[in-house]
Amino acid sequence: DFNLSASNYNIVTNSFKLINNNIYFFVSLSYNSNNNFFIAKMDLDGNPDLNFGLNGIKAIGFGLTGQNVTDLILTNDGNLLCTGISTLTSPNNRNLIVFKIDLVSGNLISSFDPNGYKVLLSSSGTTFVDANGLIVEYNNEYLLVSIYGPNLKLIKIDLNGNVDLSYGINGYKSIALNNVGFIQKISLKDNKIFGNYAYTPASMATAVNLFGIDLTTDQVLFNTTTFTSLGQVGSFN
Repeated sequence: DFNLSASNYNIVTNSFKLINNNIYFFVSLSYNSNNNFFIAKMDLDGNPDLNFGLNGIKAIGFGLTGQNVTDLILTNDGNLLCTGISTLTSPNNRNLIVFKIDLVSGNLISSFDPNGYKVLLSSSGTTFVDANGLIVEYNNEYLLVSIYGPNLKLIKIDLNGNVDLSYGINGYKSIALNNVGFIQKISLKDNKIFGNYAYTPASMATAVNLFGIDLTTDQVLFNTTTFTSLGQVGSFN
């Protein structure tokens, strides 16, 4: 359990991944405008791995404002590649960062970057300003998927967290979805990516959209509102 005595902590993001018969639960907590990552490791019966962090929980902080962790994935070198966001350039910009931790201990991989994290940069040297990012393995590299404004943004990175600048334009592809949203889940199957995101259209309360995209052609297969907080259900077209 996360036992927090301060009442002004807020949970910013939380999710989990099942990796090698262990559950990695990650959460970001804001406190006095600063965020820390917490990653917990437990077995399939819910018992904490006492070799991971302190009593099964690893706390990570880079001293950045507005930092949080959004996803993690097991890489082929046996470590965890983590994605996150942090306010780096201005109070209104949330920039994508990546970092690596040891699968067993939860310690940061110091050789990954002297700062402990890398800021993702396009070929023009600009940061990726995004709402959040989820990651999947794709063609021997890793595809970071996020939504910013009305578009789905696909960023390809290598094992070392460097942007593959040969992918798309300036290292990323932008695919119009015509909705502003917060991506929640993604899955890759047969070179197609599927996912869902929440957004708030002008005509209704919060809605949930499902989408599918062919990564070979960059064609949007569907982008359909399925549920809203008003109980409306959309239809697949």
